[in-house]
Amino acid sequence: MEIKCEKHGVISLKLAAPDLIFHDLSSSNFIIPFETIKLKKFIGQGTFGTVFAATSYKSTVELACKAFVPMDSSITTGLIEQAHGGNRDEDNEKKISLRDIAKEWTRNPMRAAAKAYINCRQELSVLLTTGSHPNVVPLVGLCIRPLSLMLHYAPMGSLESILKEYKRTNTQLGFT
Repeated sequence: MEIKCEKHGVISLKLAAPDLIFHDLSSSNFIIPFETIKLKKFIGQGTFGTVFAATSYKSTVELACKAFVPMDSSITTGLIEQAHGGNRDEDNEKKISLRDIAKEWTRNPMRAAAKAYINCRQELSVLLTTGSHPNVVPLVGLCIRPLSLMLHYAPMGSLESILKEYKRTNTQLGFT
């Protein structure tokens, strides 16, 4: 990637802003080309991104792809409809949420891109500092385009959904 400066000519982003293109990360095989990823199903979405179950041609591990930017509809076609066995209310709610995310990118793309980059960098920083902790879902890698983190798939879902289920059923958590 390069940028053009009127005074200095064409400059490589690797030299001008290595952190902007994640070139400051130590391992070159940490960056995963999105072409090697296959999205399997829509899992959910939150404030900072959309999560899909995925696989990679380079790994046998089941993955979760946390996208910080709206995914091209040609990539996600049919995935949202498959979510939750076709429950119409939940599907419509998820489609509306995804449309809201896309609107944010249409209204102010520079602000949305900056927020996505900052959120990705913050989450990446936390995941890289925790290392291989038994209570943290392991980071597999990073896709630059579309900006997304690849994590091991957590088959029981998010901690938030598990805790909500405990609260809903009024079950006590056992601490040891």
